[in-house]
Amino acid sequence: MPRRLALVPTLACAAAGFAADSVPAAAPEAPRALPSSASLAGAGDGAERLLRNIRWGAYGELHYNNFQSDATAQKDRIELHRLVLLAEAQLHERIGFVAEIEIEHGFVQAGQGEVEVEQAYLDFLLHERHHARAGVLLVPISIGNLYHEPTLFHGTERPYIDNLIVPTTWYEAGAGLYGNILEGLDYAVVGQAGLDSTNLDGQRFQATNAIRGGRQRGFESDAENFMGTARLDYRPLAGLWLAGAVNAGDSTHDESIEGGQVILYTLEARYNAHAIDAGVTWAQGRISDPETLPLYSPTTNPIPEVFEGLSAFVAYDVLSFVGDTAQQLYPFVRYENIDTQAEVPDGATVNEALQRQIIQYGLTYKPIPQVAIKFDYRDESNDSDTTAVDSWNVGVGFAF
Repeated sequence: MPRRLALVPTLACAAAGFAADSVPAAAPEAPRALPSSASLAGAGDGAERLLRNIRWGAYGELHYNNFQSDATAQKDRIELHRLVLLAEAQLHERIGFVAEIEIEHGFVQAGQGEVEVEQAYLDFLLHERHHARAGVLLVPISIGNLYHEPTLFHGTERPYIDNLIVPTTWYEAGAGLYGNILEGLDYAVVGQAGLDSTNLDGQRFQATNAIRGGRQRGFESDAENFMGTARLDYRPLAGLWLAGAVNAGDSTHDESIEGGQVILYTLEARYNAHAIDAGVTWAQGRISDPETLPLYSPTTNPIPEVFEGLSAFVAYDVLSFVGDTAQQLYPFVRYENIDTQAEVPDGATVNEALQRQIIQYGLTYKPIPQVAIKFDYRDESNDSDTTAVDSWNVGVGFAF
């Protein structure tokens, strides 16, 4: 997630799209770099001042999932889903550094868990309202991909749209420009290594989760073709946040393949004020000529031409009636309609089980803004005769 670095007012403004009491305490605002042992020698008070001002933060979440079907092999589970450590440093008055390292599923061994460098970039102040960044960057395609700490969304698990349509967390090596055009209007324009739809090692575009398997994630990323993302964020009044983005690029890195060009759009609105927390996200992706991709199969892997989703939620802080308290209790409901095979090539098999509808409702309790305790029920259905598996879920998350 983007950190609220004092050097980067663009992201500070983005975080302010949420009411102040709903945003987790950010990692301290203006970190300093760890000096090398060589630079410490004889540095005296200067080195001590740098060390005192090192900034760091973390977020993480513990999940319990109870699946409501005896007809599935899915077992109930509890796990430390993720632990994320981050650091920030001010290397110079015009140069900052941000890093974020995530451990998923508690530990890492062969075939289990992951360690990911989700962000590692230098930020260059070009002008008081404009920055350039280079390194491993989050793709600025959606609010959920940029801001996904457990204290910023309702429900134990992230919404389906932030998994199956927008492949959160999506990050990649590249560079971009970020800044503020005028009061309340921010922009981002980023170029990064593109998706890879032709990977023969198991990661690929699929009917079940669209482009998610094509993320290269900064590991020896094929850079024959790059993708670009353009984004605007607009805050016309306090508590209201409107955003839109488009991402486009060639996923094949092979001139002999005609198809594989991907374009993904998102339109979003958030409102957080007067105890109300509400939002809606629409996302649609298109893949050109997916039948030309080497891993396409009309029956076993019918890669879609179009995949899309809609997600909307509303929550209300019932403790706002109590008076002056830092605690919050949000009953909430979310509706999602997800279709990863909205359109397919002629002759492809359509799996109606991938046309999903989800109604989720529950509670989010925040004893302090940096901690969220969650309970929810996911009622799932689809357009086929296949039984969808409902679940009730409990989560504990933190972000500071």
